Amino acid sequence: NCASLSGTHSTTNNLFRGCKTLKYANNVVLGSNITSIVHLFNGCSALESVSLSGGGELTDISYLFYNCKKLSSVNISGLNLSNVKYMGMIFQSCSSLKVLENITLGGLCYSDSTNTYEAGSFIKYSGVEVIRNCTFTTPAIKELFCTDQSPLRVVENITIDESITDLSGMF
Repeated sequence: NCASLSGTHSTTNNLFRGCKTLKYANNVVLGSNITSIVHLFNGCSALESVSLSGGGELTDISYLFYNCKKLSSVNISGLNLSNVKYMGMIFQSCSSLKVLENITLGGLCYSDSTNTYEAGSFIKYSGVEVIRNCTFTTPAIKELFCTDQSPLRVVENITIDESITDLSGMF
């Protein structure tokens, strides 16, 4: 088990990327200065279980578990995801991950002076069948869960914040 990830850096991008023999990453605590964990476990094809907590105000978690085909247990409830701007394809190709629960997501869509950015599909091309006990606080959610390729079949105890103004394509 990793005891802690900290230091003076604000990113852990690609830290474990391609670690094909990494099987467990439990009780990983991110330092309070970490704001980006892009591709953190990308390509960890043997990874089965992850438990992450800590971190600063994370803004980019894109492709976090991309292509982790054996991943079946994820606990990211201890991460501050309220300011995430980028999280596209976070669970893409995670065909063994069947249940997502106890996650609060916010800030998934934002605008600058010229563009509006969206998260992309949250579970597109994953194996997720059940979403339970989750809260969504982003002002716009489009194509967040379902596409033609999604096996999603159960949604339980979901809270959608009153600030959300556009649910088109959510399911």
